[in-house]
Amino acid sequence: MDALVLRFTFMSQALESAELERFLEALRDHLGTHLRGLEAFIASAGPEMPLSGRLAFESGLEGVRGQLRWTWVALRQVTGGGETRGERR
Repeated sequence: MDALVLRFTFMSQALESAELERFLEALRDHLGTHLRGLEAFIASAGPEMPLSGRLAFESGLEGVRGQLRWTWVALRQVTGGGETRGERR
């Protein structure tokens, strides 16, 4: 994910907004699919995991959820549809 965000850092200097939008949509879709897989795994395996392992896994889940939320915020800004930096819901 870090490499993708680094790549994204320079995109607005070289690409049109529509291309930024497509990148963010693809990232959003990928993260959503990944998150659903992780949530399915923890739902089935979580009860059998050691406490520290489950908590560490849940920490990772929260990270993916945060990245997914960020894609929605970024898409709204790229498309001119709302939330700006610093606003929270």
